[in-house]
Amino acid sequence: MRYGNRDDGMEPLIDPDLQDQVTDITQSGLDLVQMAVDGLMRPWNAYQIGILLGLIVFAHLIRMAIGPKIHDWLRGREGWPMWRMRVALILHRRLRFIAFVILIWLTVAIMREITWPSRSYLLAIMANLALAWLVVDLASRLIANPLVRKIVQYGAWIWVSLRILGITDDAVAILDGLALQLGELRISVWIIVQAAVTLGFLFVLARLLSRAASNQIERNENISPSMRVLTIKFLQVVVYSLALIVGLSAVGIDLTGLAVLSGAIGVG
Repeated sequence: MRYGNRDDGMEPLIDPDLQDQVTDITQSGLDLVQMAVDGLMRPWNAYQIGILLGLIVFAHLIRMAIGPKIHDWLRGREGWPMWRMRVALILHRRLRFIAFVILIWLTVAIMREITWPSRSYLLAIMANLALAWLVVDLASRLIANPLVRKIVQYGAWIWVSLRILGITDDAVAILDGLALQLGELRISVWIIVQAAVTLGFLFVLARLLSRAASNQIERNENISPSMRVLTIKFLQVVVYSLALIVGLSAVGIDLTGLAVLSGAIGVG
């Protein structure tokens, strides 16, 4: 992005290419809204909206009917390991959402068998969105840090939604146009989004690997307690550092300066 004014001979305040992209996306958005409004006037689109609302109500009724029973059953599972109880509670809290995903996919499958696929087009889009959101929500629970979890969660939700709706290229063009140039380093909003999602995934993987290795080291009685602590800390630094370097490299950020700094720290 550049600063200045066209009248005084300086560069424009906003990059003309970015301004054109924003204008195109805005017009495309208005066209989509108009198409959506016009589409609601068609009978089968209105029917699909009604079916969607009915499925939401049905999923809520299922949650009200079996949710308390499952909760009482879980309270009696005293011998379960902690991880199994945690997974069960996570699924229980999302029972309404899980029921909705199952119901909408069953509805789409039935409608495709008894009528034209176009008559379940909107429901199919919502089914894909709902399933993707549910998978992202469950997968993000592996991230312990609440802030990182929310960043990865919302970033993944936005990305899968754009992919399913087929407007990824336009959104990427806008986000990539919003950039800051620092010498030879160019940092755009799109790079930041990619880095957040990639680093979130790699940190989860690093956490699982370091935890598994730490458990093995702690059970090794041939190593003194102080050496176990030192080894575990060193292992965590190495694993998380590799995750950071791999993640930033994956999104195209030059790590030459970081490599020199990490080498100096390693010597220290």
